[in-house]
Amino acid sequence: MKDHHSPLAVQEMQILHYLMRHGESHTNDLQAQFEEFETRKQLSLALGNMKQAGLIAKHNPGRWSITAVGRIALDQSGYPGTDNAGNPPAQAPEENNDTWQLLDKIQAQVPENASLVIESGELFFVVAGQKFEIQSPGDFEAMALVADRYIGEVA
Repeated sequence: MKDHHSPLAVQEMQILHYLMRHGESHTNDLQAQFEEFETRKQLSLALGNMKQAGLIAKHNPGRWSITAVGRIALDQSGYPGTDNAGNPPAQAPEENNDTWQLLDKIQAQVPENASLVIESGELFFVVAGQKFEIQSPGDFEAMALVADRYIGEVA
């Protein structure tokens, strides 16, 4: 198998299903389960190809587990016994726009001659070349009001 987008071979689906049901398994367990691999070398070659395709991961010597890519490929294959057998793959959830809406709201409140800067987890209001730390919610509103009304005027 060259990549995880091509159809899975029956043996690959069987191995993925086994790993999904039994969790991390040793090569010896897989050899006992899948007798169609006459030698350990044949099984190792198949497991290596599946690892290269991202379907499974190798852990401590000889231990294998299914990856997220492997689960998706198995679900999409329609292999019997999987949760989504025969069903189309679930669509990825849409990105949460709450963060962007919040940023738009804040941007609308910052005067044109000022900036908000985040440095090392701290928030600063920068205006007229000066940086002021925002420590409480009221600081932002107060600094935005001052920057909007007074910056650039002679005191």
